[in-house]
Amino acid sequence: MRQGHSSVQHLAEASGLVFEHVFAVVAGLVLMVMGIGMGVTIVLLPLGVPVGLLGLFVFLWGLIGWAGLGRTRQEEPPQEP
Repeated sequence: MRQGHSSVQHLAEASGLVFEHVFAVVAGLVLMVMGIGMGVTIVLLPLGVPVGLLGLFVFLWGLIGWAGLGRTRQEEPPQEP
């Protein structure tokens, strides 16, 4: 019973991580499009550049930000009842 609970918990954690990164990719794309839209008008250019760059960083974090997660997490040994 303990093993089943552990795998369900692991599945919930993994799906949460996937959802976070998919959300970051979509939010990054939206921010980049907003930055480009603001950059087209000369009046909003000073705001459009930082918004677009923020969108780029959020997008890149969503794509490759998970790369180091598997190496840093240490598995706990199973506990005896």
